[in-house]
Order: sequence, then structure tokens, then C-alpha cells
Amino acid sequence: GSEMCIRDRIQAAGYGSLIGTFYLDVKSQTAPINDVCADAIEIIPNSGAISTSSAGTCSDGPTPACGGFYPIRDIWYNFTYNQGEEVTIISTPAGLEDTRFALWDGCEQNLIACAYDTVPGNAAQMVLGCGDLIDGHTYYIQCGGQGNTSGTFDLEVTSVFIGLPGCTDSMACNYDSLAGCDDGTCMTIYGCTDPLSCNYDSDAQCDDGSCGTDGCTCLLYTSPS
Repeated sequence: GSEMCIRDRIQAAGYGSLIGTFYLDVKSQTAPINDVCADAIEIIPNSGAISTSSAGTCSDGPTPACGGFYPIRDIWYNFTYNQGEEVTIISTPAGLEDTRFALWDGCEQNLIACAYDTVPGNAAQMVLGCGDLIDGHTYYIQCGGQGNTSGTFDLEVTSVFIGLPGCTDSMACNYDSLAGCDDGTCMTIYGCTDPLSCNYDSDAQCDDGSCGTDGCTCLLYTSPS
């Protein structure tokens, strides 16, 4: 839920050595309900941009590896990934001059990527293919501004199905013509894969039909008695 942040201490006095009475006005802001990761708001991809604000937030989350070294005054959102989709996340400034955001695979867990000033207009954008994310996993978006700034901005998550992961290298023996993105499984080392053949190649991933026919002679060895 919302929380209280102590950001500054106020030292007040008169000019020089003057003393006397004066008025001090301190205003507070209520933190957004998604000020902490545990209270992240779910975003449904392709549901349109949302207008949001990081005003009143705390700087108690992890510091992303982009957009300055200052702790980020953040708000949190999450979405669930569906296999075979390409996901685009974009944050566009409104009242906030610059935006930045980070994608995590859990609350303060592993950082997937960070975006800051990646497209014109001081907006931040991130594109993730089907080989970057795990089907059915919930990912967390930490949003804020450059440095320790806060303000209003728009956030949008879109996705498009580009095909299931598989091998996209046509030279590989496990090439999948229906694959929409490469999943790193392509096998391209050809040779004899029969361990009983005299020209067996332990490094071979794909059998090239050369087993026992590649100019080798297999001899039956009989141990001396």
C-alpha cells in the first residue's frame, strides 16, 4: 500500500542573527497505490496507453542501470507474457520531462533490461522478442523519471504474435520453417552420429549420412591371448 517517505529535513531561521515568529507551510502528497512492487497494477497488453504519475512516490526501490545514478522515484506495473509474442513497452513524457523504466522478472529480482531516451521526445521504449521472455511468466515494470524526478507520463504495453520459438537457420538440420523467432537451439555441426561407426564424430549434432562410408575401414580387433 502507500507509505510515508521522509525525504528532507527543514532548517528554518531568520536572516543573519535575526529571530522572531514566522509561518512554515508544509504540504504532503499521498503515495500512489502502486508505489511498491508488491502492489504493482496489472496491464493487459494492447489495452491502450494509460496516463499515470509518479508524484508522491518514494525512492526505495532498486536503482535501474540507466537514466542516471540517482534512486528512482518509481511506480510499478506488471504483465503476463504469452509465448510467441513480441512485446513493446513505451513510456512517453507528459508533465515529466524524461522517463525511464526497467523490466524485472520479479519484485527486485533479476533485471531484464532498462530503457531511457531510446526514441525521440525523451520517451523510453523497449522491444522484446519471443526468445527474451518466458511463456506464462509475470514481468514487472518499474517506471519513473530521469534521476530522482517525478511527474506525469503515459505508459503502454503492446504485443503481436510473430510465431512460436524454434530454429530459424535454414542451414541447420533442425530448421523450423514455421518458427517466428530463433530460440538458440539450431544445430549446424554435421558429421557421423553413429557411435558404432569407425568415423563417429562426438561433436556432430546432425548426421550427414557419412557413417561407415567416408573412406574409412573398420577392422575387427582381437586381443592377443
